[in-house]
Order: sequence, then C-alpha cells, then structure tokens
Amino acid sequence: MVHNVLKEVEAEALALATNKTGSEIMQELLGFSPLKPLCRVWATLRSNFRFVACHRCGVHVLQSALLQLPRLLGSPAEKEEEDVEEEEDGKDGPLETLEELVLGLASEVCDDFLFYCGDTHGSFVVRTLLQVLGGTLLESERARHRGSQSPEAQRAPAREGKPSDFEVPETFLNRLQDLSSCFLKDIAVFITDKISSFCLQVALQILHRKLPQFCAQLCSAVIGYLSSRNSSADGSPLLLFLRDQTSSRLLEQVLLVLEPPRLQSLFEDHFQGQLQTLAAHPIANFPLQRLLDAVTTPELLSPVFEELSPALEAVLAQGHPGVVIALVGACRRVGAHQARVLQLLLEAFHCAEPPSRQVACVPLFATLTAYEVYYRLAEEEGAVPAEHQVRWKWPRPGLWGK
Repeated sequence: MVHNVLKEVEAEALALATNKTGSEIMQELLGFSPLKPLCRVWATLRSNFRFVACHRCGVHVLQSALLQLPRLLGSPAEKEEEDVEEEEDGKDGPLETLEELVLGLASEVCDDFLFYCGDTHGSFVVRTLLQVLGGTLLESERARHRGSQSPEAQRAPAREGKPSDFEVPETFLNRLQDLSSCFLKDIAVFITDKISSFCLQVALQILHRKLPQFCAQLCSAVIGYLSSRNSSADGSPLLLFLRDQTSSRLLEQVLLVLEPPRLQSLFEDHFQGQLQTLAAHPIANFPLQRLLDAVTTPELLSPVFEELSPALEAVLAQGHPGVVIALVGACRRVGAHQARVLQLLLEAFHCAEPPSRQVACVPLFATLTAYEVYYRLAEEEGAVPAEHQVRWKWPRPGLWGK
C-alpha cells in the first residue's frame, strides 16, 4: 500500500512536503517506504532542495528521508519492484541510487555550507546529514526531528541519549571529511552564531566516534580561536566565552570529546584557579559540569577536587547542584576521594555531627535540604545526587542504619 500511495504522491511531492498536514503524512509514509519509492520522492524534491530544506514543514520530510538510511542503505530491491522500475527508467532515465542521492545532497550543502548551517530550518538538515554520513544517529537529534521547534528547544543536555551506529560506504566518510573542512574555514562563525553552532556541536559528536583525528582538529581550532581573543580581567580569554550562552554550549561539547591529555592541558591553561568562580556563574557552571563529566584520570581529578571541595555548600546554596552531582560522579567513576567527598556532603547538609544525624543523609541529599530545614518544615521537593550516593563504596554500614 505504501508503495502505491507514494507513487501517487510523487507528482505532488513538493506541494505536500511544504504543507503542514501533507508533511506529516509524508513523514509517516517514508518511515515505511521501500527503497525505490523513497528514492523517487527524494529525486523529485531534489530540484527544489534549497526551498524545501529551509521550509518549516519541508525540512522534516528531508529529515525523515535521511533517517531511513540505516534501514534501507544496501538493502536489495524487491524483484517485482525492479521489473516495474525497468519500464519507468526507460522513460525518464535511470533512477539514482540512495547512495548517490545522499552524496548529491551533501555536495549541495557543502557548496553553500554557511547558509544552510545558519538557517533556522536548514541547520536541521545539516545536522541529520552529518549523522547519516558518519553512520551514527544521536538519540537526542532523532527524537526531536519532527515539529517546528525554536533553537532554544534544541539545547538539550549534552550527555543525553545513546548513539546508534550503522554501516556506511567509504564515500560517506570521505564526504564527512569534506564537511568538517568547511567548519574549519569559518570557525569564528560556528563559535559565535547560535544556529550554526548547533551544527558544529553535532559534528564533534560524530567525528569523535568515526574520525577522531578530524574531531581533534576542530577542537584545536575552537580552543585556539577562543584563546586568542582579548584576555579577561581575571585570566584566560577563554573564561569570557565560558560565560556566553552560545560559545559555552559549544565548549561543553568540546570538553566531552577531548582526549585525556588535551583535557588535562586545557584545565591547567584555562580552568585551574577559576573553578569556584565558574561554579557560581549561572552559565559557566554548565561547562564546568561537562569538564567534571569528562574526568577519567586521578591526575586531573585531584586538582579539580582540591579546588572545588571547600565550596560544596556554597555551590548548593547558589542553586547549582549539577556541579556537586558531577563532582560526586567523577569521584565514583575514577575511584578516588570518595570517602572525603561523602564527608563533605554530610557537612554541607548539616548531618555530619552528631553521628546520629548521619542516618538521615539520604532524604537530605534527595531533597537538597539541610538537616534543620528538612525536619522542621518537612520539605519534600527537589532533585539530587542520590543517584550516586546510593551506589557509594562506603565501608561504614552504620551510616545507612543497617
């Protein structure tokens, strides 16, 4: 049935793709489409690619078509379908393969890269294309490709979802390299422009998994550009960008994909001595959280812990529990400073002394409430570091009331 419906849709594909209801129907149909019908619809839209990609409804049809790649790439066409296609190919010329269509789309994007990355709707196509070329679908991007969403709605936490990989031809990875070079040509735009920056963030995630050497090049370009700007009054020029909403979001992603030696150098050159200030800032505390998420070695954790640990209660009081949660997670992940950070948490929540208060620590951690406040007002709101605490490697059973 889908084959027949798409055959009828083909002639009106452009009109339907740019209509709200028609776009939603086409997205559903493409999700079940066999290989050849999808290629025909794609080929029909290709001559109007720029218009469709930058249309608030059309963009989602293109995304839906791209997201069928894991299902259809390399799949054999049904024999009876091929017979029908042979007759039709004789009329209009041979139909391009799915690989050829994707490479053609990538070529068009590459030719006008800044435009598509900077367009509110076109940037969605670029981000999906990067994933397809790299053979990796990011859960966060895949889950929200439908519907018109503002750029702010796209600012999901950098650590959400698990990517799914699929096989792609070598030509796709070659084209991905070409697109990564496009970022390097105009790195300042991708760092400072809010919409374009989303594309670079996705590229870093894909390249980190599939072409790590190109990911390292992009990270170096970002850090090099930000480090070369005017110095801030309190040290590294990078600190200014950690407080900026657009560039800080990009830096979050950079921190998550840097190799441990490069991360260590970045900390020593730009972050060290500034962690408490960053933890208190309404924007800069988020890249600090990503730095903590990326810590995998005792050599990096130790100076970070020594600098942040005296300020745990102050950070919580400022309403930035994510910093504390990330620090606790880093200690557990690396297997260092666990006993000490737990003691500091007990002190921060005012349940370290007398020892009888320690049995009450879990509800305090779970509600982000100090001992006196919790038991006086019976507060039940909040969220927490309990996720890490209940799994803590702690040798004192009495703490948990056992």
